[in-house]
Amino acid sequence: MSTQKKLLLLGSLPQQKVTDLLPSLDEELLLRAQAALQTGKTEQSLLLLECTDSRPEQWYALRGQVLLQKQEYPQAIACFMELEALSPRMA
Repeated sequence: MSTQKKLLLLGSLPQQKVTDLLPSLDEELLLRAQAALQTGKTEQSLLLLECTDSRPEQWYALRGQVLLQKQEYPQAIACFMELEALSPRMA
């Protein structure tokens, strides 16, 4: 059965969203955001980060680094402060 057919069947289930049944892409998005930052693509990195569903510690650390690269210091500081609140060992 093709992926498209599977998605259509999932969408037809009552009281359930298709996205609830699919695996999260957050880990891949974080990896791609990190790779984009390493190649100087800060805007792409920010867009990838905004597409994630969750905000783990790594998200705040990476977003803070991206914002530092963009010289958006107040927003970067806010990310690092949130990171410190979530996990003092990572800050």
